[in-house]
Amino acid sequence: YLVDKAPVIVRAVVRPLERPPARQDSFPVTRYRLEVKTGLRGAGAGEVLEIVVPGGRDAAGRTAILFGAPTFAQGEEALFFLDRDDTGALSPFFLEQGVYRLGRIEGKRSAWRRLGSGALNAVAEADREQPRELVRFEQWIADRLAGQNRSADYFAARPAGGFEAAPSPYTLLGVDQPMRWLKSTGRLDITYLAHERPQPGVASGGYAELREALDAWSQLPDGLLNLRYGGTTSAVAGFRNDDGINSVVFDNYGDAYPNLQPFDCAGGYGYIGYARVWISPQNHSYAGRVFSTIIGADAITNAGFDCWSGFNSRNLSFVLAHELGHTLGLGHACDFWSDACENADEAASVMHNRFPNNEGARLSEDDRKAIAFLYGPPKSPHYLSAEAAGEGRVELSWGDGSDNESGFAIYRRRGSQLERIGFTGVGASRFDDEDAETGTTYVYQVRAENENGASAAVEATVTTTAPNFPNQLAAVEAGPDFLRITWADRASGETGYEIWGGFAGPDQRLASLPANSNAARLEGLIPDTVYRLKVRAVGLPSGSTAFSNEVAAGTLPAPIEPCEEGGAVTCLSADRFKVEVRWRDFAGARGRGTLAPAGSADSGVFYFFSPNNWEMLVKVLDGCSINQKTWVFAAGTTDVETTLIVTDSRTGKTAVYFNPLGQASPAVTDIAAFEGCSQASTAAPKAESAAPLCDDGSGDLCLLGGRYRVKVAWMDFGGQQGQGRAVPAGTGDSGLLYFFSHDNWEMLVKVLDGCAINGKVWVFAAATTNVAYTLEVEDRDTGLAKTYENPLGQPSGAITDIEAFDVCPL
Repeated sequence: YLVDKAPVIVRAVVRPLERPPARQDSFPVTRYRLEVKTGLRGAGAGEVLEIVVPGGRDAAGRTAILFGAPTFAQGEEALFFLDRDDTGALSPFFLEQGVYRLGRIEGKRSAWRRLGSGALNAVAEADREQPRELVRFEQWIADRLAGQNRSADYFAARPAGGFEAAPSPYTLLGVDQPMRWLKSTGRLDITYLAHERPQPGVASGGYAELREALDAWSQLPDGLLNLRYGGTTSAVAGFRNDDGINSVVFDNYGDAYPNLQPFDCAGGYGYIGYARVWISPQNHSYAGRVFSTIIGADAITNAGFDCWSGFNSRNLSFVLAHELGHTLGLGHACDFWSDACENADEAASVMHNRFPNNEGARLSEDDRKAIAFLYGPPKSPHYLSAEAAGEGRVELSWGDGSDNESGFAIYRRRGSQLERIGFTGVGASRFDDEDAETGTTYVYQVRAENENGASAAVEATVTTTAPNFPNQLAAVEAGPDFLRITWADRASGETGYEIWGGFAGPDQRLASLPANSNAARLEGLIPDTVYRLKVRAVGLPSGSTAFSNEVAAGTLPAPIEPCEEGGAVTCLSADRFKVEVRWRDFAGARGRGTLAPAGSADSGVFYFFSPNNWEMLVKVLDGCSINQKTWVFAAGTTDVETTLIVTDSRTGKTAVYFNPLGQASPAVTDIAAFEGCSQASTAAPKAESAAPLCDDGSGDLCLLGGRYRVKVAWMDFGGQQGQGRAVPAGTGDSGLLYFFSHDNWEMLVKVLDGCAINGKVWVFAAATTNVAYTLEVEDRDTGLAKTYENPLGQPSGAITDIEAFDVCPL
């Protein structure tokens, strides 16, 4: 159908286009630029096309969202079937139906459509989005355009469970975040008007069917919704601008949605209903998340829908109930694969993306769950457990039974006195009461809360016990790399003691000691750093005791001595600043970063696990001409725990930068790290390894056997632009780039073979900059590229893309 009808058919890469917002009296749209890779009809390879997709921002800052209109990511490649409207503008044919997304199934490039994005559509069941092998599909299209009508030989085997994971148990709609009407406690009241021009093909003109659809949502348990019928209106402008009317327009009368292709009766193809909402410029918080705020909504049935052979009153009421669900913020109950529903409730949902089958406007349990999530109070926790954990401490834990709480309120009752003692965040399942009295019986209550109310409470009773944990913890001696602490041993029968704490991030076990200990010397600490410390006894029949009091104790500054480079240390900025990195991996192993054989007077690079796998770039710069400070910049391509330590060898002062385990390493951009300035360095350049430069003289990096070209374009705060240049140092997998000066390295990039782990080639990068840049990594064998961007003024975050390229085996 699309091959025969679409005037333009291309495979292209998508680039967003910035355009001024729409006037208040015109339909907002989003524009994209298509860079054509393969032209099948109406355009050739290398051409650049502009397409228009309905939905976007107007001059007042409101956003119009049309469900069923596709959205695209920067650099996404897809197969497009394009139509021209009456102004000559190109847009996807039947919106999402005219776009085939590209991916891989069992190693072969394949194409499929994402038809679950919002509008009800009719596609032959036998053709319900079986994926297509891209090469064979494009050849079939070319043959058909040449007049060779042959059977469809391009279908690929559909992967078990669908190409994409099926949502469970329902989905919410939104572009960047979910959306809902702003509602506090009580019910949500919305009035809908029907257009005065009736729906063709039914005796009531569609008005009775609309009332039935409104009643279906309004009669949900707990009275959460009240969708009222407000009579008729002559307005048809709701799809063009926010006219303040929530309307339902039949048969797309008056071109309510401009240039919409009508339902094709002859081919049985097209959309039968649409919904559109207007979003306020102001978001709101609900259930601990940020939501877009719906301020207006409209729905239409498509022109020509009544010619469908199954058109009747019951099917019309289903369609209207479905589109009303979208105006409330609900997505489709099931994925677009015909077998992707996980249970009967989802399959029976009025929000299922399917053609109606005479069931009318009946809601399933799945629909009710969706509304309860968006507009109802949370469900009660599953249980509550309370355990005495030492003097003045009770540990509470519960099962989170809700998915829309803003948090959990904790209450404590002693006798008849009930008091609220705490509130946790979303998804919490524990709370520690640190203010209980020993030998006392308490009743604790926990209830989930959100902006719509509170759940029923769960209770637990506990009697606190006499103390047996260590106390009177104190620091009694300190040096540059050690602390000595003492405590009172109050436990009996323990097998040992544990010292916990740290200087940043979550507490860690720092030392284990034998039974009856009351003192410890902690070695290997960071100079000039404050540690928090606490102690507990372990190995008692009841487990561990509660922790002692917590103390904060600081090590002394490092001794004033010259920096000596080598091994795990580099000396930067006129050899004044000693730089080292400590790491801890997911297995608990610890180590020190090793200096890579590359560096300049101001820059150094460390690796942790392999000499070919560089992990962190560090710079120490003299910023005295700007703010009379010495600056520290660093960037890591890792998510293991790291501690970067920079020590001033003249003063002993230390700057420490910590990144916790499991978090992509953020950029360090500390422009006030140290007082004072370094003298210009006259030291010779440090040792450099062979650079992984491309062999074409471009100055780009070519990594992983030279297959992947790495290049970066930058723009600074003055608007100057340029290309990053490769530093003459690196390994086969890792390389460095500079922007402004060959001594001032800005970016560390790695391309790694992850095929043995997940069948992908990985891209890692980190930059010590806050200028704007676009990093492109291109597979020179296939021409495919991945692009990563950093906006101007934002410290660059680490790039950890472990699904960058599907190219295994290498």
